[in-house]
Amino acid sequence: AAGEKLFWEKGGCGQCHLVGNRGGSLGPDLTKVGRERSLAYLRESILSPDADVSPGYETLTLVTHDGRKIVGVAKSLDNFSVKLMDLSGKVHSFQRSALVSLKRESRSVMPAYGATFSGAEMNDLLAYLSSLRQSTARPTAPTANSWLNEQRLLKAQDDPTTWLMYGRNYAGW
Repeated sequence: AAGEKLFWEKGGCGQCHLVGNRGGSLGPDLTKVGRERSLAYLRESILSPDADVSPGYETLTLVTHDGRKIVGVAKSLDNFSVKLMDLSGKVHSFQRSALVSLKRESRSVMPAYGATFSGAEMNDLLAYLSSLRQSTARPTAPTANSWLNEQRLLKAQDDPTTWLMYGRNYAGW
């Protein structure tokens, strides 16, 4: 419980990381991190976040023609456009032609937290992270398309007036 409080309050980790249905999306989802990563790996990630940056979470720095410098994490990047989430969580989209420069860096936007937590606090935080072993996501509420269920999809070919999925039905015809 002490580590969970440190995660959400003192460390502010939830501003960037998702746990279950709570938190931000700038950094990796930590819902199952205790099952996926060792205690040593978790400690190193907190103390030296640049040591092993999760794929898709490398730092991206871009400069626009009007002189704005934006640092964040790429959400999509191709030959023509870039979409990035800045450190405040705001998403920016640009045509690459609108940029003066775009630099991909193999460093994390996450700061090192070595000086933030005492030894006891670090142990509490690690205990909390290692306890995150299963999805705590809650089922989502039905949407306006709740009429679209498995039975309806299985019988898609029987109704020539509907096109319920890519390829029209599970057979692709």
